[in-house]
Amino acid sequence: MRHYFAGDSNVNIDNTDRVSTAINSRLARYSLVRGDVLFSAAKVPTYVNEALNLSSMIDCIVTSAPQSLLDFTVNEPDSNFSDHFPIIGTFRYNSATHYLSGQMPTLLQCIP
Repeated sequence: MRHYFAGDSNVNIDNTDRVSTAINSRLARYSLVRGDVLFSAAKVPTYVNEALNLSSMIDCIVTSAPQSLLDFTVNEPDSNFSDHFPIIGTFRYNSATHYLSGQMPTLLQCIP
């Protein structure tokens, strides 16, 4: 079964503090890969607060099937009403494989 997670982690996962280290350890434990690691050209800040002069990589896509993530980008629009930039992932999905195996795709599946 493939797993995909996307969103705001509220922690700079590239840091070496306790929380970042715990998150990266958990990702490694479950063989989950970050999109920005697979596509290093997309390794740019996803959170930017110009007033506070802060930026970090806190939004990400994580997958257990890195071969199915075809592209990962951080969209930096000219006008943005948020301090987060949108992240975009392009995935390969073979619905015939899921149909033949008897698995029905769901929008969200969680790992306990």
